[in-house]
Amino acid sequence: MTVRSAVDEAATPAQAPRPKYGASGWVRPAGQAILAAAAVAGLLTRVWLLAHHAGALDSDEAVVGLMAQHILHGQFPTFYWGQQYGGSLEAFLTAGLFAVVGPSTLALKAIPFALDAAATLLVWRVGRRMIGEATARMAAALFWVWPASFVWSSVKAEGFYGVALVDSLLIVLLVLRLADDAGPISDWIWLGLSLGIGWWSTPEIAFVALPAMLWLAFKTRPRIVQIVGLLAGGGAGATPWLVWNFSNHFASLRATPQPVPNNSYIDHLSGFFRVGLPGALGFRLPLSANWLGSPAVGKSMCLAVLVVLAIVAVRLRRRFPLLLVIAAAYPFILALSPYSWYLDDPRYLLLLSPVLALLAAPLFARWLTFGVTLLAGAVVITALGIRAIPAELPYPQNFRPLVQRLDAEHVTRAFADYWVAYRLDFETKERIIASPISPIRYVPFDTEVRKQADPPFIFLKGTLPEAEFLSQLETLRISYRRSSAGEFSIYIPAKKVVPPAPGQPQGPVQPAG
Repeated sequence: MTVRSAVDEAATPAQAPRPKYGASGWVRPAGQAILAAAAVAGLLTRVWLLAHHAGALDSDEAVVGLMAQHILHGQFPTFYWGQQYGGSLEAFLTAGLFAVVGPSTLALKAIPFALDAAATLLVWRVGRRMIGEATARMAAALFWVWPASFVWSSVKAEGFYGVALVDSLLIVLLVLRLADDAGPISDWIWLGLSLGIGWWSTPEIAFVALPAMLWLAFKTRPRIVQIVGLLAGGGAGATPWLVWNFSNHFASLRATPQPVPNNSYIDHLSGFFRVGLPGALGFRLPLSANWLGSPAVGKSMCLAVLVVLAIVAVRLRRRFPLLLVIAAAYPFILALSPYSWYLDDPRYLLLLSPVLALLAAPLFARWLTFGVTLLAGAVVITALGIRAIPAELPYPQNFRPLVQRLDAEHVTRAFADYWVAYRLDFETKERIIASPISPIRYVPFDTEVRKQADPPFIFLKGTLPEAEFLSQLETLRISYRRSSAGEFSIYIPAKKVVPPAPGQPQGPVQPAG
């Protein structure tokens, strides 16, 4: 049976006697068992990641944990520390969990896991409206197990990506509902609220929200009261963003300069198709962006998947036009972002991943054998991607030797490499405060360390920051005392030196004063 004939059968009109796309096998015991196996496979993959070196807590995640702890003590940050974008809603959710079970790495990572599980349920709900119950289950299962980069991100507290993913799916679901039926005013308020929270969380919500809202405007003509409800909900959801920006001259609308080569719109668009999309399909490996297997194998598999998706999209274009509009617009909107030069980690394509799963499902859901093959292949590709995550990540698993050595030497304040500093703060519940040499995300920590007479410097052994620091001390002709603690080196210069103060350009350490 050819791909075309499979798609033709999948495109059977909804009025036909059999279930949509003839995928009834997925609601029978055998199909339910396969979906349960996929759910377990996705769960075990995440457990494996937590035990894997890639699952170790890093400083970016630790910042979310520190924000949550400060929220519990009465602080209310609008954005991820050190940024003028990236809403703090995930930190507030984390604070709520910390209030119940106490701060811990596992509790910190439980929030993105729960958000990814919620997104999986929303993929199913969106699919039900377009492709039927059975095929929607298949799409949700595929989303849950694939690809490696996004499964990995589901156990990393990255600050706002999990919230944005859930929010984007809520927007799609509400738009579908309102396109079918203009609906009550409450639905328009909920849509506005989702748009507002999404904008507060990250401007990346526009990758989905902009084409979705344009499609809704084409499909329906809302009454004035519905538009008012939409705007009211949007204003309520975006209130933290609005309040902060009114007080800070709308700094969120001013992007940080990106001093990188090849940073034009065309470069971004080209990078989407060369690097980002293959990564979002699992055929480029996390972080390294190397091709899965080999360039020839990875490119061939990626091309085959894109051809299948294109065939499905053409044949079923009347079933899910909203998804096709989002998929078609996504690269062109993403390329507008000044940050989309970086695609080795396909995080900027996270909001596209549900669309890819929903597009792939109709073809493979028609027969259980096809579906099992797709899900098994997705699990294998994800496992291979996780295995390929480099072991030389800039943060180790075990901070205990470092904490013990600092306690033995009565050190409570220190400068450190970024990937050491904030995790050390979180691990010790701020009993030891370390501030990074750069970038500085929380100025009060830096101020505390600068008060010390002879603050030590902490590095992971053998890293570039350590080598640069030693070179700077040699240039300044300042001697030092060095001690070792597991994978870490601790340096105490003979003369107090400090990194550039917050707000100053990055540069070498310099004598204090």
